[in-house]
Amino acid sequence: MTSHEACISTSEKGLITVSSRLPDDFKRSISGIVDVLIDEVRPQTGVTDRDMIKDYVAQTVAGMPDFFRMGFRLLAIMFEYSSIFRYGRSFSALSEERQRLCVKAWREARLSVKRSMIGFYATFTAFGIYSVAAHS
Repeated sequence: MTSHEACISTSEKGLITVSSRLPDDFKRSISGIVDVLIDEVRPQTGVTDRDMIKDYVAQTVAGMPDFFRMGFRLLAIMFEYSSIFRYGRSFSALSEERQRLCVKAWREARLSVKRSMIGFYATFTAFGIYSVAAHS
C-alpha cells in the first residue's frame, strides 16, 4: 500500500474520503484556505458540498508524489502559522475576514512560492466547486 492509498478510503456511499492520517495542521489550514476560496467564487455553497470540495483538494495533495506532497504540506503549515506574527493566532483560529486577508496577502506576496501555493489551491478548489455543481 502506498502512502497515497493509506490516506484515502472509500465510504459506503462510494465517496472517497481522506483519513485522519493527514497532519491536523495541514487539514485545518487546507480547510480554511478552501473555505475562503469557495466564498470568493460561490459563497452559496452548502456545508456538505464544501466538505466534499475540501476532501477533493486534500486528496489532490495526498495523491502527489512524495517530494511535491511534502512541499505543499510544509507550505500549508507555514501558512497556518504565519498569521501569528500579524494577528497573534494561527490561520484556522482567525475570523473569516482575517482569513481572507491572509489569503490575499499570500496571493499578492513578493515570493512566488506563496502566490503559487494560493494559485494551486484556487485551481483545485474551482475544479471541485464546478464538479460538485455539475452533480447537484
